[in-house]
Amino acid sequence: MTRLPRLRSWVRRARGAVAIETVVVLPLILLIAFASIELGFAWQRSREVNNATRSAARVASNLADGRFADEEALLTLKAGVREVDSVAGVAIFKSATADGVVPDLCKTQSVNGVCNYYSGADFAAIGTTSFGTDDGSCGGDPDAAWCPLNRQRDPEANPDYIGIWVRIEQNAITGIFPGAGSLLTIEDTAVMRAEPEVTL
Repeated sequence: MTRLPRLRSWVRRARGAVAIETVVVLPLILLIAFASIELGFAWQRSREVNNATRSAARVASNLADGRFADEEALLTLKAGVREVDSVAGVAIFKSATADGVVPDLCKTQSVNGVCNYYSGADFAAIGTTSFGTDDGSCGGDPDAAWCPLNRQRDPEANPDYIGIWVRIEQNAITGIFPGAGSLLTIEDTAVMRAEPEVTL
């Protein structure tokens, strides 16, 4: 008879211990799970942006001094980025070397002879008719600051390095990290040398 009350007392204590352990451990497990989701998402987006940036740089390099080089590079980038409205800015710039650094001004504005900057709104609006016609100049088109027609691709005259810089900003999925951590920011740069024009 005395064993039953002892058993009941032990079961109550065990239940209490499990409840306390759950209260302590569950938030930690949830934090790890949500952090894993955020990191996985960030890694996936980073890979996506990297691939799209390299593809756009390849197109810009291939077309180099073609009138619509920037337009085609931006359309390629647009096709590779899943969420176009998350693009905060894009710069197509002249680099001094293959691992070139983006000039700071080019991250906010176009600079004559150096880069063309496209804001997120400019990038979202890019279409196949955004850059006018092939009239032999860039005129008032979005790529006028560093007109593709002025890019050097002659292998004997030190071809230009053409770089693409992209900045993506979007809200985090879980919002587990409050404040600045709730905005996911990814920047990527790809630089390629202008491909020589093949003449037959």
